[in-house]
Amino acid sequence: MIPIAFVDDHEGLRASIVKLLTLTSPISYVFYEYNHGADFIERFPTQNYIPSLVLMDLSMPIMNGYETTTWLKLHYPTVPVLVLSDIVRAEAIVLLVRCGANGYTSKQLLNKDNHLSDVIKMMIEGKEYFDDPEIFAFAKSRMSMTQKELVAGIDSLTKREMAVVRHLTLEKTYKEKAEEEFISHSGYKKRLRNIFKKLNLDSSAALLDFAISIGLRHKKNE
Repeated sequence: MIPIAFVDDHEGLRASIVKLLTLTSPISYVFYEYNHGADFIERFPTQNYIPSLVLMDLSMPIMNGYETTTWLKLHYPTVPVLVLSDIVRAEAIVLLVRCGANGYTSKQLLNKDNHLSDVIKMMIEGKEYFDDPEIFAFAKSRMSMTQKELVAGIDSLTKREMAVVRHLTLEKTYKEKAEEEFISHSGYKKRLRNIFKKLNLDSSAALLDFAISIGLRHKKNE
């Protein structure tokens, strides 16, 4: 039987997913369950097994999925991690990839046909899986830049370009933003193009997600 570690603070959800996989998967698994990240890192090293895959929740008490994935990849770098969550924002996917996660799927898709069974099989075979390939590609593009390149790109921004990044919103037109910055419409667009080139981006949405992911901006509800 193939060992799978399951880290999630909702016991009922763990039980339903274990039952689902037992009924739908042609592969036999043995599940090792943990209530949160701290529970996992305390008990797992003493249990004399290496999981073929870790199913990881993100929002957990004491130690969340980001922290737990980082710890796992530091000590067991070859063990794949599939995150089960309902996040959709690109900045969260960037952070997941940087922590070392190999896959992500929404909890809303878990009961869809053989979705979870197929994803688990794919990842055990050494492949990566993310529900949204475009967001994953964006996250990987950020990973393809070395830390030196990333810092250089940010440091190369002028004060006026940095102001554009800090005040960027997708809810206003370029013309409206240009008026707020007291520059011409064409001047604002030129400033954006320079930023895109320096940071290897191609849209305002990507720029906003990137700024949030590195802490230059915060989510609207934070």
